[in-house]
Amino acid sequence: MTTAPAPAPAPALPSVGKRAPGRRRPAARAGVSDATRKAQARLGIALAVPTVVIMVVFLIVPMANAVYYAFVDFDGLNPAPPWVGLGNVTELFGDP
Repeated sequence: MTTAPAPAPAPALPSVGKRAPGRRRPAARAGVSDATRKAQARLGIALAVPTVVIMVVFLIVPMANAVYYAFVDFDGLNPAPPWVGLGNVTELFGDP
């Protein structure tokens, strides 16, 4: 009887996260000047600001207003409605 030769060991995989000695990591965006990066950052902020303003005006403010009205006895006329706390919630669940 002949035996089969043992399989060759698998080649070693490079370890994740380590670089070979002497190799430098390339710059994140090689060839782009510092002034260009700053201009792109300003452009990104300028494009994001209108979106944030729209979200605040049409989403955050109405939600905060709704939470406020849930805790006061708002009738639509009184500029300073009385605070009722969770009275509106208890009235809601107690109403048949």
